[in-house]
Amino acid sequence: MSVLKLKCPECRAGLKSGSGFKVGQTVCCPKCETYFVVEDPDEGDAPAKPRAAVKAVRAAVADEDDEEEDERPRKKKKKRRAADDEGSYKNSPLRFVILGVLVVIMLVLAFFLYKKKQSEAAEGGMAPEDIPPVDVQPVPGGKMASKLTPPAVNVAPPGAPKRPTDLRPSGAPSVALNGGVVAPAEAKRLVAKHTAALVGTWAADLGSGTREQLTYTADGSYTVSRTGSGAATAGGQYEVKGLVGTKGLKLLLTGTSGERNVIVIFEDDELHHPSLEQGVTAVFRKVQ
Repeated sequence: MSVLKLKCPECRAGLKSGSGFKVGQTVCCPKCETYFVVEDPDEGDAPAKPRAAVKAVRAAVADEDDEEEDERPRKKKKKRRAADDEGSYKNSPLRFVILGVLVVIMLVLAFFLYKKKQSEAAEGGMAPEDIPPVDVQPVPGGKMASKLTPPAVNVAPPGAPKRPTDLRPSGAPSVALNGGVVAPAEAKRLVAKHTAALVGTWAADLGSGTREQLTYTADGSYTVSRTGSGAATAGGQYEVKGLVGTKGLKLLLTGTSGERNVIVIFEDDELHHPSLEQGVTAVFRKVQ
């Protein structure tokens, strides 16, 4: 059953609804904000009952409001306590002590790593940065030539200070170009292998009609000739001084012009060898 019109039992204000108020429905008065239950108008109950129902509804609503108000301070207290804990940790001396200990540990580890690198370099006999790198550059004619920096001890611009030759003690392991260390037995085997491969005749095309040809013999002699631009010849005796990396030899060339230290590198069937032109290393191929 629906009631289209009714009055608030508290302020007696009239309430209307197009769809009607259902009997037993709880309604809030828009004027005094009093909650009351819609009664059946045919029952004709005494006016005291609606007032009792209104009081019961208002009491229930007041209890709910009190519970909500009690929960809000609790949430605020929890947030405030969490903020206080976070602020106390940020300002705590313990935090700075922990950071200081971590920094000290990192510095100690870095020091030991540095000492380890130093000891490894000392055991190798020479630092990797002391080994001359090979810089391969194109030359006229489409061939490849390379420059050793420095190409040899005595092949340096006039007036430039000479670099020391080999400061490693006798029997020390050889240092490879990539910084690795070759065992003495392996170094001896590689020296014998490269010395045997060196014997023969090698030729290089330097472009623009310029060619060089060099010959190494098993009895320890060598000859080199240059045709074309800057034609020249040279010759004398050679001596293998040691291993350079795993693919090279250090040679001492003795001729009419004096002694000359050179470094030769074997790359497959090619030989990177200093030419008669000072400071230039040409790429030779074996012809005999």
